[in-house]
Amino acid sequence: MKLVVLNDLHPEEAAGAASIAMRLTEVARQRHQVEFWCSWINIKPNRVDPNTKFMNFDESDAKKRDRFITKVYKEFFDFKSLFWIYTEIRRFRPDVVWVHQVGNRFPKTVILLFKIMRIKVVVTSHDFGGILPRKLFPQDLMPSNQMTLQKNQEPFNLNLRGGILRNLVIKTRMSILREIYNLADMHFLISNLQERIYVNFGYRIKAVVPNGVDRCVCNSYATRESRSILFAGRDNGKGLTQLLLALREQKGFHLHLAGSDRLLEIIAEANYQGKVTFHGKLSQDNLFELLHQIKFVSALSECFDGKT
Repeated sequence: MKLVVLNDLHPEEAAGAASIAMRLTEVARQRHQVEFWCSWINIKPNRVDPNTKFMNFDESDAKKRDRFITKVYKEFFDFKSLFWIYTEIRRFRPDVVWVHQVGNRFPKTVILLFKIMRIKVVVTSHDFGGILPRKLFPQDLMPSNQMTLQKNQEPFNLNLRGGILRNLVIKTRMSILREIYNLADMHFLISNLQERIYVNFGYRIKAVVPNGVDRCVCNSYATRESRSILFAGRDNGKGLTQLLLALREQKGFHLHLAGSDRLLEIIAEANYQGKVTFHGKLSQDNLFELLHQIKFVSALSECFDGKT
């Protein structure tokens, strides 16, 4: 079977969703003919296999995405990206396209394009980008602690600053995204929390394939330090700098870090003086083991509102 895994980014440009998509590609290649399609800005990653295809996404395009009108438009109708996808489909002629995270470099209407071309589409939602704005209004979104999703309303009440028109744009966008995602032949989620939220928004979900802590079946817990906190993740977009600022105000915490060496550089650049233990990159099992020794976990994200 010919399979394409499509993701906005390559892991060497930004880990996270791209790393998951690449791991999926590597596993699928054991049994199928698979290509990984993504984008790059100006410079290709150093280590590239011949079955990875890149769409050129120049820096001027990236800057335009920060503008309100362009951001809304490009999320759905980036004709340059759609034409690139179309030509690659004609070349490779895949049987199935697995869409992981799109909407930044590739418009989400690629799902519609695949269906028009009679290609089976499987979607996995890495986060809540199919529902919530991803930096849609970077300058004036309401701070995260004031943005609420209230259950038992019709279907949810998304409270955002900006007045009736801005709320109308966001809710219209949410409705369009739901219809696009529901065109997919299969839509998988990676946690039970995702399932509860997506189903409430009217998404048709095929199944939940547990990832991360949902897969942990440990029944025992190690003795926890009363003031220990873990930061595990990539070095950008996950709020490590903001966490360090908070820990300056809350003395006595033991900070545990799991990830790349760049995390240590950020600690040094911030001149952070608190107690730090660096664990490096951990396997999933080792990360679970560490989680059982930690009292608090930092799960900040700057992906959706430009703030933490």
